[in-house]
Amino acid sequence: MNQKSFQSMKNSIHYLKFLALSLLPTFLLLPVAFSQNATDSQKTPPSTQNLLAPFWETDSKSNLPADPAVTFGKLDNGLRYAIMPNQEPPSKVSLRLLVNAGSLMETEPQRGLAHFLEHMAFKGGKNFPNQQALNEYFQHIGMAFGADTNAHTGFDQTVYKLDLPNNTPDYLNDGLRVLRDFADGLLLETSEIDGERGVILAEKRDRQTIDERIQNSFFEFAFPGTLLPKRFPIGLEEVIKNAPRERFVDFYKTWYNPNRFFLIIAGDVESQKMLSLIKNHFDSLQPPSTTQENPNLGQIASYTSHAKVFTHSEITSTNLEFLVIKPHEKRFDTGKERIQKIQRTIPYNILTDRLDILCQTEHAPFSGAGASITDLFNTFDICYISFKVKP
Repeated sequence: MNQKSFQSMKNSIHYLKFLALSLLPTFLLLPVAFSQNATDSQKTPPSTQNLLAPFWETDSKSNLPADPAVTFGKLDNGLRYAIMPNQEPPSKVSLRLLVNAGSLMETEPQRGLAHFLEHMAFKGGKNFPNQQALNEYFQHIGMAFGADTNAHTGFDQTVYKLDLPNNTPDYLNDGLRVLRDFADGLLLETSEIDGERGVILAEKRDRQTIDERIQNSFFEFAFPGTLLPKRFPIGLEEVIKNAPRERFVDFYKTWYNPNRFFLIIAGDVESQKMLSLIKNHFDSLQPPSTTQENPNLGQIASYTSHAKVFTHSEITSTNLEFLVIKPHEKRFDTGKERIQKIQRTIPYNILTDRLDILCQTEHAPFSGAGASITDLFNTFDICYISFKVKP
């Protein structure tokens, strides 16, 4: 950080004295859930094992009526589904298979395999035995990888996406056959795994930007003692290079189970006919003999105040961020909770509006500012105020 930026930061910190006075009424509105005294900091935080749960577990306890246009249900093996007829655009159908498993479910020797496995889904399964067969099918029906078929892996979920250009029975059946391969039919051939290692390593290199370094540094600073800084989906180079097939199979068999699947279909379909197709393709999925518990993400080592300065030659601006992080308070999606969520959000919106006004004043030392409240993976509640310091 150069001298000019350092002086700007000092000016901003002094300016906070003015902010403290002008914004005091708003600060007093901030939720008391984020206040903390010495006694609170000595309490043992609750386990995070049960907080990392799929959204449908909380939605199942909601008292809000479901959209009558959507057919919700669950097969006997545990797979959940939602079907939403939508005739615009005509004949088009979108399929999504959400897997409630991501990089947070990895063990140390598996770091990166959740994302790697997502790549392997397009390398061959029981119905489409290799990448060529799958690509030929996509090309035959006018689909392109990226535009019409893709996937992504996050910390807590993996999502596979197919957008079908036609709603004929053949198209729908084949689309579901592809998703069934993803669910339990992946071949995970050693030769295909080895051939994909370089692709994953190249993706990892492409991600090594300054923004990625800032994000990694932030997670290490904000969530010490937890799995979060150690489970970025891209994983470790050593694992990507050397993980044997057995390690892929272990992750796949452990976490890809029907009780962790949510199949979502939206488009120009009839609900009952679509449900019949779902049952034809997914009823035979076998539930696990034992249920694998979600990992305990750990607890932040200390909730006491601390600070960090991150500098790098590629950073062209100076930002100040003030955060308060607390263990997440589990909430269900009820009418009362939605009202309370609005009440929790309003003070931060007011604060952001006032900061926007202050940004327009002649001597404001920052060009942008904002405040917000959110939660991270249903595990930590975070409120923050950020400032972009003028050069």
